[in-house]
Amino acid sequence: MYDKTVAMAIERGKLADLIFEQPEKLGYRALKKIVQAIEKSPPIQAAFAVASLRSVFLNGVVAVAKQVVK
Repeated sequence: MYDKTVAMAIERGKLADLIFEQPEKLGYRALKKIVQAIEKSPPIQAAFAVASLRSVFLNGVVAVAKQVVK
């Protein structure tokens, strides 16, 4: 089930939403399954997933840094 959900989220560009939208509902096991699904996916899909997560994470870091500087 996780493999299919992660694959659909990657295809739709929504993997970051899957992970970061409600982090309190994701346990370590769920995150492990998501990472395993990304590892099993074809290289192109995995690259899209990593790029999506990286951009969301970096955008969040920049937003927080801007708030701190103000």
